[in-house]
Amino acid sequence: MEPLNLAEQAEEIGIDRSSLLSLYYIFINQTDIDLKELRQFIAEENRAAIREKAHHIKGASLNLEIDGMARSARQMVQLCDEGDISPVCQELYLQLLTQFQNLKLQIAEENDLG
Repeated sequence: MEPLNLAEQAEEIGIDRSSLLSLYYIFINQTDIDLKELRQFIAEENRAAIREKAHHIKGASLNLEIDGMARSARQMVQLCDEGDISPVCQELYLQLLTQFQNLKLQIAEENDLG
């Protein structure tokens, strides 16, 4: 995951750094819930629910330019579209989880720099 530069990203989209940080906190809170639900859907092998949740994570990630998470979620959507929720889906989930944990650490560090 690329290091965040909130000041630069905020300037690009025309909001202040504090507002962007608030958007990241909203993303983190919702994605935490989404990943827990996704884990359950994978355990249940519920392909439609996996696809829907992965699609949601992909869109939210793209909105904040969190490219690594968006790529992993996109691959999960494609697997579901192809009818395959094999162990690769579990691997992608673990990638998403790792990327999410890294993002949370970066946001915490950015908040401390405030």
